[in-house]
Amino acid sequence: MLKKKDIRHIYDSYSQLRKMKRVNELRPDSKPKALNLNIIDSCNSKCTMCNIWKNEESVDITPEELGLILSDPLYSELQHVGVTGGEPTLREDLPDIYRTIIDTLPSLKGVSMITNAIEERDSKKSNYGYL
Repeated sequence: MLKKKDIRHIYDSYSQLRKMKRVNELRPDSKPKALNLNIIDSCNSKCTMCNIWKNEESVDITPEELGLILSDPLYSELQHVGVTGGEPTLREDLPDIYRTIIDTLPSLKGVSMITNAIEERDSKKSNYGYL
């Protein structure tokens, strides 16, 4: 059960977000500058804060599908793409994904990746404690 102080904290956080939205209100003609791109629905780590590793099947976008989507004029001003998942390094076609992102987005200034950096052979070791 939530305590009064927790409810107050949630309300204060919400109020701050509403104020920021008023200051940074999007114009109808504005386009996104950043994209967080989930390219895989599976993971080789069993983190406690995420249950994506429980997915039995991963539905992954192909580089060709990604190229078609990113070619939409909506994404013409994208400057940064963050690649995430699940665990992006499990994709055998990861270089093709990055090539597609770079080749399709003329305004791109940077790309990044969120990864657990655990190789499959490492994930079987018991000394990690959190796997």
